[in-house]
Amino acid sequence: MLNNSMINCKICQSECKSTGSLSKHIRDKHQGYTSQKYYDEFIKTAGTGTCKICYSPTLFTNLNLGYKKTCGHKCSGIWNRQQLSLNEEKHDIFKKKVAMNQTKIWQQRKHTGEAESIHKKISNTVKEKNSKLTKEELQIKYGWLNKLTPENKKHWIVTVQTQTGMHTWWKSASNEEKQGIIKRRNASKLGISIEEYENRYNNLDEFKNYQWVVWTLTEQTYKKYKNLIDPENKRSPDYHLDHKFSVIRGFQMQVSPEIIASIHNLEILTSTENSRKSGKCSININTLKEMHNGKIFPGRLSST
Repeated sequence: MLNNSMINCKICQSECKSTGSLSKHIRDKHQGYTSQKYYDEFIKTAGTGTCKICYSPTLFTNLNLGYKKTCGHKCSGIWNRQQLSLNEEKHDIFKKKVAMNQTKIWQQRKHTGEAESIHKKISNTVKEKNSKLTKEELQIKYGWLNKLTPENKKHWIVTVQTQTGMHTWWKSASNEEKQGIIKRRNASKLGISIEEYENRYNNLDEFKNYQWVVWTLTEQTYKKYKNLIDPENKRSPDYHLDHKFSVIRGFQMQVSPEIIASIHNLEILTSTENSRKSGKCSININTLKEMHNGKIFPGRLSST
């Protein structure tokens, strides 16, 4: 950046009052010269005119400011964050402000129902992209640790994984803090809120009893209608017998075990699909009830 006191033209040594008047002088008195050409020839230093982040060429602004530090908005954001992080006090204020703004935005989205729509859209996009990948590609994308040699894998686990992050936190966390994490994990797996999880699981024995009744009836249904539910005899550690409307949801909504164990609610899924599905449902409870009561006949199971 040039000093705005008296400035001498590097070409003819004429005095100019400011960078603005110097630009006008160059344009009027020195044909073939532009502000950028003058800057490149007499002022520019090494590294100027190159993006600080990706090293792409940057745009020229004027004689006073020279070239921009970055090539665009993306790199500009990264550069500003890097500079901000150098000032610990300002960076801390910035992080708190961003966190507060994000909290307000997502509270508003939850209130309007937009949050659920966003989560579903993201989930569907991820599932769609992953469905197009081969098993090997999925392993490369998500199982990076499996690509290491046994020696490197063991070294990483011992020196990094068990010494940082959640592993370190867990060693010093109180039982109350640990239970909070467990609740959030379980609620997330079931696709419900923590409040709903706490309200529904105060009596775990009641759920276990419900679960036992459902699976007892399920096994009876499977044996009776095996030729319809599992005609290819796939049920195994790789293929699971799954409840379309989950047992956990049935317990929450106090649905009769007979309906949850109904032939209309049973299907064979791969172990991977069943694991991803977790406590989520692939059928609406009203539809299931209508099918169970004989009001809807789903294809080849209509004979039941």
